[in-house]
Amino acid sequence: MTTLNDNHKKSNSDKLEHNQIDNEKISSELNILSNSFYKNAFDLVEDCIVILKINGEIIEINNVAVERYQIDITNLSSYNFYEIISKDEKIIFNAQLEQIKESEYKVFNSQYIDKNSESFFTENKIKYILVNNQEILFYVSKVVNIKMENEEDQKILNLQLQKLVKERTSQLEEALQELRNEIDEKVQTEKELVEVRNDLLRSLELEREYSELKSRFVSMISHEYRTPLTVILSATYILEYFFNNQDRDKFKESIHKIQVSVQSMTRLLEDVMKIGKNDGPITQLKLNKFDLIFTIDKIINEIKFVEKINHIYEIKSNYASLIVYLDEKLINEIIRNIIHNSSKYSEKDTNIVVNVNIINNLLYIIISDEGIGIPEDDLKNLFEPFFRSGNVGAVEGTGLGLHLSKKYVEALRGEMFIESKQNKGTKTTLVFPVNNYEINLKK
Repeated sequence: MTTLNDNHKKSNSDKLEHNQIDNEKISSELNILSNSFYKNAFDLVEDCIVILKINGEIIEINNVAVERYQIDITNLSSYNFYEIISKDEKIIFNAQLEQIKESEYKVFNSQYIDKNSESFFTENKIKYILVNNQEILFYVSKVVNIKMENEEDQKILNLQLQKLVKERTSQLEEALQELRNEIDEKVQTEKELVEVRNDLLRSLELEREYSELKSRFVSMISHEYRTPLTVILSATYILEYFFNNQDRDKFKESIHKIQVSVQSMTRLLEDVMKIGKNDGPITQLKLNKFDLIFTIDKIINEIKFVEKINHIYEIKSNYASLIVYLDEKLINEIIRNIIHNSSKYSEKDTNIVVNVNIINNLLYIIISDEGIGIPEDDLKNLFEPFFRSGNVGAVEGTGLGLHLSKKYVEALRGEMFIESKQNKGTKTTLVFPVNNYEINLKK
């Protein structure tokens, strides 16, 4: 009785016998190839055929393979098949070799790229045999056009892909728009926060400036009003005494003190009123022609008469007269304030010099004195209302003169520069653009 095991042994025996016949047949064919007749036939085949050892050593190759791989047939032993095939082909080829010993026959497709970077698809077949214990591969490769088996499926697939891409793109655009909106909102919020912060800082700065201004104003009013009022009150008692004693000279002297004190209080009130009226920039000017040299001389004489302080005044200029077309009232106020300061803050018998000149349609008025000067730390605050330098002592003043002068200079499109050193005097330079003027030189 025949068993299953006996059948299995018979099957293996038949397979071994079959392989042995195939191997003997292939070995015989290898010998036949050496014959020139069969070699010619081998070369006429249009497919690429390579017979090689499993380690890549080429045994035989036809003309199509020689052309594809660009090898020198006279030096065939120097080539290794795995080194001359393309990179993509080699990857697939190696994968087939891992299974070739079990199946002994493989069919696969691959893409070949030649030396000109042109690519084409190939259909490949590999047969594995043992010849005299030598592992041999028969490799046959032919060029084919690989197309989709079902073009309709490909169209459907393309449409699905296009739809998917469109959906994904739409989703991305929506997400991107949401992100942009969030960014815009954050940017807007940050801008608003910055504006609020800046507004608060400005408010705090204005509050601080207002507090300082109020403090200066109260201090100035307290000091500047108390002094002349005290003088007036004292002068009235003295008047009564000298009137009873018929001392005419002393009586007149007291009258003069009262007049000076009233003038001082009047000037203070006028300056405060000017600050209120001219809080904003001055836009309306009253331009007229006047002699600037004559105007400066008149201002100096008025200051001499009112203040009765002995100074050496000098107007330095090459002009006997200088007719300019400016706002005479504003020029008067500017020059009066500066010369008045020079007189107040300078010792008697010191020099106060006014230089006047025109260069390239620019009017220069430079007023210099030899007074107490201004501390360096106070220079930056000179034009603040009610600000008075720390070294003025008991000398009366409102701290408004330079502030108003600066506003008037700017209204005339001019510039104002102050140079000063403590106990070394002060130089104030005024520069105004002038296009319409007349000059009469000194003889």
